[in-house]
Amino acid sequence: MNGYSNHCATDSNAIILPLDETEWRAICRKAQAEAGRACGASERVYALVFSAEIRRQHCKLPYAPRMEAAEIAIREFEYMDVDAPISGECCHGLDLLTCPGGCFED
Repeated sequence: MNGYSNHCATDSNAIILPLDETEWRAICRKAQAEAGRACGASERVYALVFSAEIRRQHCKLPYAPRMEAAEIAIREFEYMDVDAPISGECCHGLDLLTCPGGCFED
């Protein structure tokens, strides 16, 4: 999927299990702030920058807490990206049965 990069299971700075909800919310707030500074008052640019950062950070998570992190991003931070839903996918846009990159191996 466009915008996804290979951060799954190879990033030494990955957030460790279980999901630290406070840390994830701080990451989401930081992504919002960065998108707000970068958008030039364009909602489209804001959405693109915010979505890209959330996907990048989401890919750093081990597989197990990704669903919970996605739910928080969607529910509390209005993350929505119809082209690349993050629930149940790895950072390549694939699922458990189709990703050859080891993204679902914790």
